[in-house]
Amino acid sequence: MSIVLNEYDWAEKMIANHDLGKKPIETLSRVSKYYYENHYSKREIRSLLDSFMLQCDPSASLVHWSDMLDKVAKNVSKFPLIRLDGVDITSVHASLRCEILGRRFRPEQWLGEYFGQRDYADGEHQYLH
Repeated sequence: MSIVLNEYDWAEKMIANHDLGKKPIETLSRVSKYYYENHYSKREIRSLLDSFMLQCDPSASLVHWSDMLDKVAKNVSKFPLIRLDGVDITSVHASLRCEILGRRFRPEQWLGEYFGQRDYADGEHQYLH
């Protein structure tokens, strides 16, 4: 599953653009949570998902998608909608090790690579390679 910090805004954009995205099931799940957040019932959400699917792809077979749409609407309340403005990385996290694509990194290393720097300083520490 892809990482989205603000599912509400993301789903709103997908609905406005009639876009299922590269991962339709993830999109349908987030769109259903968006509707649930706006106080639609599970029955209404199921109907709205049908409409959304047809707006995105008029040739879509609702019969083919029926079981998945039922499941998405039924389970909409299991996971809350994510609405974050950002994620702070603290010095506690800086001491953790992580593994990305089979390579082990210290967070300061991947931060440096992310920012395109060989050496990374976070204002509190300086990490030199």
